[in-house]
Amino acid sequence: MSGAPQMFPAFLKLAGRSVVVVGGGRVAAAKLEALLDAGARVTVVAPEVRPELVRAGVAVKRREFVPPMRSRSVRRSHLPTLGS
Repeated sequence: MSGAPQMFPAFLKLAGRSVVVVGGGRVAAAKLEALLDAGARVTVVAPEVRPELVRAGVAVKRREFVPPMRSRSVRRSHLPTLGS
């Protein structure tokens, strides 16, 4: 194995499933389109959110992220996803 970590591919059926993206920056924006294309119900949780994340089909919660076991959004999510 080379020095760089290998990527692990994940093929998930996200249609109709809740996905939480933690962070409202460039990385979150890059992930958003693929999640929506997969049919996911996306919620973005971040104190500040890039304008391109505020759009139809995306719930935005402008607040600090609550640690996973305390957050109802994450407990109910099929795929919690980090972005910055």
